[in-house]
Amino acid sequence: MGFVLLDEAGWNIWEYLGEHYGTALLGFLEKIIAALLVCWIGWKIVNWVMKVVHRLIQGRKIDETVEKFTTSIVSVFLRGLVVLQALGILGIESASIFALLGGSTLVVGLGLQGSLANFAGGMMILLQHTFQVGDYISDGSHEGTVESINIISTRIRTPDNKRITLQNGELSNAAITNFSAFPERRLDFQFSIAYQAGIEEARELILRVMEQEENVLQEKDKVVLVKNHGDSAIELFAYCWVKRENYAITGSRIREQVKYAFDKAGISIPFPQMDVHLIRDTEEKGETT
Repeated sequence: MGFVLLDEAGWNIWEYLGEHYGTALLGFLEKIIAALLVCWIGWKIVNWVMKVVHRLIQGRKIDETVEKFTTSIVSVFLRGLVVLQALGILGIESASIFALLGGSTLVVGLGLQGSLANFAGGMMILLQHTFQVGDYISDGSHEGTVESINIISTRIRTPDNKRITLQNGELSNAAITNFSAFPERRLDFQFSIAYQAGIEEARELILRVMEQEENVLQEKDKVVLVKNHGDSAIELFAYCWVKRENYAITGSRIREQVKYAFDKAGISIPFPQMDVHLIRDTEEKGETT
């Protein structure tokens, strides 16, 4: 008897909810389905629009850095419009959203302070042409090849193939060294020779190695100078010019060939030395005659 009453009570509850709230529930479910459908279709349309924008920018031969930065901003803006449209279907008006944001300006401003600084930093990098995609840069703590410049961050790939994400706000305020800014780079060397060696002979050997290296730009200056009289050696400073893509390998080859040339000519590269003079005290202290 109790189960029958419970079943009848439960059935009455469902009948009551169906009569009074069934239409509202169905309407709300319809809105959710419509909002999800708008998001799905909107995302597809945005992806298609971004492909068109990408082709248009490529057709104008715009710098790759500007292209990626611009497309990222357009993508965020369009996807934001899709989300606003979906919220409108659910009954959340755009005016209400903006009013809510306006009423909490201080909180939102503090929360987005870092993001806004990074966005402003990205704009400064873009406008000042500090670096672009493909450049090899260093900020003093990290260095690598720039892969992408996004709205709030920049990604670089290190020589050992690691990806580092740097915040644009910090990059825009840092002292950036751009190793790819110019097509040519000066390759500097420091060699040490013994004091007994001939400076002119060593200079001729170094210059000969530079002249025989195929990657050295022969039309540019090749210089060998005496830099310093060290504690145990004469320090020579030398430089030549190479294409930036040949910088590392050319430096290694020249150092190797100079070592072979010095060995063949009998010019030694001395180790650090120190002369120690011992003074013996000849006084006979404490001795009796």
